Parts: sequence; C-alpha cells; structure tokens
Amino acid sequence: GTRRDWPAALAYCEALDLGGHDDWYLPNSKELQSIVDYRRTTLPAIDTSVFKITEDSETLDYWTSTTFGDWKNYANVIAFGKALSKAGDQTEYSDWHGAGAQRSSIKSLEGQGMTEDTTCSVNACDYNRPDNLVRCVR
Repeated sequence: GTRRDWPAALAYCEALDLGGHDDWYLPNSKELQSIVDYRRTTLPAIDTSVFKITEDSETLDYWTSTTFGDWKNYANVIAFGKALSKAGDQTEYSDWHGAGAQRSSIKSLEGQGMTEDTTCSVNACDYNRPDNLVRCVR
C-alpha cells in the first residue's frame, strides 16, 4: 500500500524478508502481467482472495523491473486499474487501454528537473507518476 519511486521499489523487494523467505524481487513485465485477472468486471483486476493486500482503487499501477526500451529514466508499469491516457485536444484522461495494460512511468523525479505528470508520444500522453505501487515476487 506504500507508493515508492523505482529505485526504492527495487531496494524494498531486495531487502524484503517475509514468510521465512528473503529471495524476493521486483517482477519483470511478463511476470507481473501474468497475475492480471482479465475475467474480473470490477477493479482491481487481480484475484483478491489470493492477493489479499490490494488497494481498492481505480488507478493501480505497479512497478516492474523492466526499463522502458531506450528511455533509461523510465520503467514499465502494469495497470491493475485504469490505464489513463489522453490524445489530441482531450483535456481529461480516459481509460484507453484498460487493466492489464503495460505503460511506462519515470523512475524518479530526483535529479530529473521534471514536474510534468505526463509522458507523451506522437499518439497520446500517458499519466505519469514516479510513485507507483510495488508487488514483490519470489
């Protein structure tokens, strides 16, 4: 339930000692996307009977350990809630991609000189936050 920037998310998982195990890590994009429950008709799109510590919210992006291509300051996130974007002359964000979407977020604002809340391409602007949620795996 604690939001962290990407370096803190990596460190949190690497230092986690839970259930008698200390081999936790931040999952890559494919690992995290494999637990999205696409059958759910409500959010979050995860089996809450298995993953009991899950925030009840529509905007649930979780960090992955996967850097976003050549954009070394960005990492992939997986949406377990709405994947917010806007394009053209839209002023409000909408859920273009839906739960299970892989998006990107800036890893940290520290030292970046950035205050923008969007990452834009020629097609759309994605909502961008440096403090996403963390789900460690082993």
